Amino acid sequence: MSCVINSVVAKDCRGSVGGIEWVAYASAEIDADNTTIDSSGNVTALALEGGAKFYKISLEKEKGIASSPYTGSAANGTGFYAHSIVHTIEKLSANKRKFLDTARKARVKVLVKDNNGNYLLYCYTGGTIESYNPTTGTAFGDFNGYDAITINSNEPEDVYFVDASLIAGILQE
Repeated sequence: MSCVINSVVAKDCRGSVGGIEWVAYASAEIDADNTTIDSSGNVTALALEGGAKFYKISLEKEKGIASSPYTGSAANGTGFYAHSIVHTIEKLSANKRKFLDTARKARVKVLVKDNNGNYLLYCYTGGTIESYNPTTGTAFGDFNGYDAITINSNEPEDVYFVDASLIAGILQE
């Protein structure tokens, strides 16, 4: 296979911001027969097996990060992307505990809306919740909830961009 670079990357105008607005988990597998990803990594059709949905978790500002650093091995000719999503869920509750308890046992797919309006699909082959910390906080002004919920997945491909027109059909709000 030939790896030919045939495009330029222009300097964008300033105006992007960091962080994520919300995350959504799905425990069902991606329905490969009804999912289409173009050669640029844009998801133009997306379905989960059995008609399942992604379940949305709204985040407070500056309470989540998603990344996908690449690691390559020149000696082995291999490489992968280490997808990672870290976020919080405010306020301890029995329902949130049950949600996280179920999610930690699954291989989750994670849909993210970043603060620039991009919809991104992480953990395509299935990520795992590796850690989180339910905490009451100490002082009245301290965080109370599920802190540092960390989902990781080693993936053969980088994060995919999802067409905004697909979101309403796959998201349970």
